[in-house]
Amino acid sequence: MTIEESDFRLIPVSKSSSMFDLELLYVVNKGKSNERTEFRNAGYGMSLESAIRKIIMNRLSSKHIEDSVDLKTFLQEFKEEALKIKQMCGI
Repeated sequence: MTIEESDFRLIPVSKSSSMFDLELLYVVNKGKSNERTEFRNAGYGMSLESAIRKIIMNRLSSKHIEDSVDLKTFLQEFKEEALKIKQMCGI
């Protein structure tokens, strides 16, 4: 069983394991005529909580590619992304 959303995939390490390999969506050849997106491995054997934190960090990094943000803004946006994931799951 693979857990897949628009920007990530979680693949269980084994059928009975609670650990996941994480794949994140990346843009390849950005700005070129052959630009495309593909999933790339972003971590092996991660707990669900660690994988979700990494997904949130990836989303925030993609949002602020060349920006710097203060700690208050970062924490607020981190909480917002965590809430979006919870809502997506119906929690």
